[in-house]
Amino acid sequence: MAVMNILSHYPLRYTVTVTPVGDVILGAKGQFITGIYFADHCDSMPGIIVPASDPVLEPLAMQLYEYFDGTRIDFDFLSSIKGNAFQYSVWSQLKKIPYGQSATYGQIATALGNANKARAVGQAVGANPLSIVVPCHRVVGANDIGGYAGGISRKRYLLDLEKMVCNYHDQRLF
Repeated sequence: MAVMNILSHYPLRYTVTVTPVGDVILGAKGQFITGIYFADHCDSMPGIIVPASDPVLEPLAMQLYEYFDGTRIDFDFLSSIKGNAFQYSVWSQLKKIPYGQSATYGQIATALGNANKARAVGQAVGANPLSIVVPCHRVVGANDIGGYAGGISRKRYLLDLEKMVCNYHDQRLF
């Protein structure tokens, strides 16, 4: 939590990057990424709009381009996000879901030690401030695709992209 105290002295800054699933807002404070949001789901963003060449935001935008190009499956950047202890535990579980695969809300609840917390897991997944890179799109319902804060069509696109990239790489092995 010391990072949050230090970051209070820095202004929030953000830029917008274009992706195949729509414009995405990238936010940062100091050297830390603080949010990745779909632009059409944000009414307003407090802070300073900065050029895409921002030294913290530009590398993240490049990583997103690589992800959508099928050449990146992991992300590498410093982040500082707000949440409670349960949300952090859920977001940590999301990072463990392998690229191209999915897990159910119930599986994540079970991994956290309480299979009855699937609904609470869903709420924490929906509050994920780092869309795409903390892969909340990989969480599905037991009997359907489940919800997605970015919209079901985006979720399907991201899941299909990852499946296609995995299939391509599997075929190249033989």
